[in-house]
Amino acid sequence: MHDRAPSGIITDQDRAMQNAIGIVFPNTKHRWCLWHILKKLPEKFGGHTNKASILSAVHHLVYDVQSCEEFEQGWSKMLEDYELVEHSWLTELYNESSMGALLFEDFVLGGYVNHATK
Repeated sequence: MHDRAPSGIITDQDRAMQNAIGIVFPNTKHRWCLWHILKKLPEKFGGHTNKASILSAVHHLVYDVQSCEEFEQGWSKMLEDYELVEHSWLTELYNESSMGALLFEDFVLGGYVNHATK
């Protein structure tokens, strides 16, 4: 890398890796991999009676929203509609929103640009 830190890194939700990247590359934008998060959805809602609708709602939020405000409103509505306000995994995911897991902003890596990217 020619003695330069990468401008961005995408990883899964591994806490140890998150901590290490923060120490080794403090100025690098670290984001969680959307593919890994979406892959976990079916197991996180396997027993929920509205599993298919929840998965559809999350996919809509990830792929179809055009702004942070629209995402925030849609997220809150989804939590209320499906009684997920206290769902621990979703709460953690949202609280770690600085990881850019669901809505990428100002972050381009390897030529991939999400339509929600500024």
